[in-house]
Amino acid sequence: MLKQGQQAYVEARGSGGRYLPWAETLKALEDLVSHILERLDPLPSDERARAALSAWHERENIGSRRFISIATSIEEDALSDLDSGAWDPDYWELADDGFEVTEVVAVARMAATISSSSALAALLDRVRDTPRTERRDLDQMTRAVFQESPFEREARSYEQGYAVAEWLRRRLCADAARIDPHELLESWGVFVEEVDLGTSQIDAVSVWGPRHGPTVFLNQNQSQSPSTGRQRATLAHEICHLLLDRGTALPLAEVLGGRAPEAAEVRARAFQAELLVPRDVAGRSAENAPEIGDAITELAKHYGASHELVAWQIHNSNAVLPKAAWDELGTLVQSPMKIQPSRILRDT
Repeated sequence: MLKQGQQAYVEARGSGGRYLPWAETLKALEDLVSHILERLDPLPSDERARAALSAWHERENIGSRRFISIATSIEEDALSDLDSGAWDPDYWELADDGFEVTEVVAVARMAATISSSSALAALLDRVRDTPRTERRDLDQMTRAVFQESPFEREARSYEQGYAVAEWLRRRLCADAARIDPHELLESWGVFVEEVDLGTSQIDAVSVWGPRHGPTVFLNQNQSQSPSTGRQRATLAHEICHLLLDRGTALPLAEVLGGRAPEAAEVRARAFQAELLVPRDVAGRSAENAPEIGDAITELAKHYGASHELVAWQIHNSNAVLPKAAWDELGTLVQSPMKIQPSRILRDT
C-alpha cells in the first residue's frame, strides 16, 4: 500500500494493483486497528498490549518537529542545516490546530534529493513567496478532460497520456500544427517563470495548491533558451500533471527530477511526447523520407522537439522502416536496446 496524494495504490498478492481514495483507505485501516484494539483491551497486565494501546492513542501527539521530519522525508539533523527556522511550523505554513501537508512540505519531500541544503532552502522560500492566482480557465479545462476526452482510468498509464494529448491536440489545432506549451499554460492562467534553482538535479517545480500558484518554475540553463526542445518538453510534462493529477496523485505540487509517483510520471512522459510530436505524423514522415535522418531533422525543427523525442515517437508509431533506419533511431536515444522494430520494410 502506497499513499500518493489523495489516493492510495493498493496491491494484494495474486491480484493487480488498484488506486483507491486515500480517505476510504485510511478509514479501512483505522477500522482494522479498532478491531485489533478490542482484542488487546482485555489484557491490562500484558506489557506489549499496553504499549500498543498507548502508542495508538498518542499517535497524533508527535509534535511539529517529528511531523516535519516524517512529512518531508528529511532527517532531523539535516533539517537543522536547512534553515534556522526550519523547526518553526510557520516555516512550513502548518496550521496551529493540526498537521496538514502544505505546498512547502510537498515540495520539500519531492525535492529532498537535492544535495545542496541552501538550494533547497532557496526553493522553499520561492514557493512561500508565490501568490495564489485565479485558476478558473485551468479548472474548466481539467473538467473537460475528464468529461470529454477518451481518458480511461483502467488503461495503462502511457495509454492515458497518449489519449489525452491526442484529444487536446484535436481541440486546439490541426493535426500537424505545432503547439506552444508556454503560451498554452499562460492562456489558462498558469504563470511560467524561468529561474535559477541553484541545482542541475531538477528541471522544474510546479505549485498549484490552495495557498500558492498555479506556477511553473522552469530551471534556468545557460546553454538553453525557453524555446529549446528540452524546456518545451518540460512544460508539456507539467501540463499533463496540471490537467490530470491535481485532484489525485499530486494535489499540491510536482518536482520534475525529484520524487513523484511513477504511474503519473509515465503518463506525463507519454503525454508530453504526443502533445509535441504526434506519432502518426512522425511515422508517416519517417516512412516517406528518402533518409530517416532527414525526417528526424525536419520533425525536430518543425515541432521544436529534441531528436531523441522524435526518434521515440517514430518508434511508437509502428512505422514500417528498413532495418538501417531502425538502427539509426537507436543511436539517438539513451536506451538504444529499447528501440525494437515493430515492422521492418523488406527489400523488394
